Amino acid sequence: MDGIGAQRQLDDAPVPTGGSSLPSRAMSASTTAGATATVIATAAGLEPIADDWRRLAEAEGNPYLTPEWHTTALAAGGGPVVIAVRSAAGDLEGVLPLVRRARGPLRALGFPADDLGDTYTMLTAAGADREAVARLAGAALRASGLRWDTISLAYVDPDAEWLRGFAAGLGGVSVLTRSTVVRPYVDLSSGDWTA
Repeated sequence: MDGIGAQRQLDDAPVPTGGSSLPSRAMSASTTAGATATVIATAAGLEPIADDWRRLAEAEGNPYLTPEWHTTALAAGGGPVVIAVRSAAGDLEGVLPLVRRARGPLRALGFPADDLGDTYTMLTAAGADREAVARLAGAALRASGLRWDTISLAYVDPDAEWLRGFAAGLGGVSVLTRSTVVRPYVDLSSGDWTA
């Protein structure tokens, strides 16, 4: 592990399995720039952002961050915890697509099917301040009332701006990270996913 994490103990509610959703919860936080972040914790809540989310994933060149990957991973169990950040104009500026699932006795937040992908990040729009967008996402998660024990993010760059911002927005809660992976890699950043 690249980080040592503090755990947050809240309640003993079980993690949903079999693709079911968590109870509907959405909390917003705002910055002085008027941006808002919303935590989406139902599968139905993902549909309104799916097209814009997909465009951000395609621009990043990462199929493991698409709404389709997320939806497919939910079928294996867990519930969605997707944080959407919108600009003051309403444009989708960032998406942090997480799931909540059981990891032993813990309710863990992490990327969907992270044992199958090779690299994960927070999606942000071109030109967006990645650290500021992620800070707002972390603050929204902290304020959401969503119950979780640990955040474990696999295959992330531990020095990434977004990760610093997300941790700062969480207000002192540490995030467990793992950055080493040895898997074949195909560069899809050209936008041509037919490689």
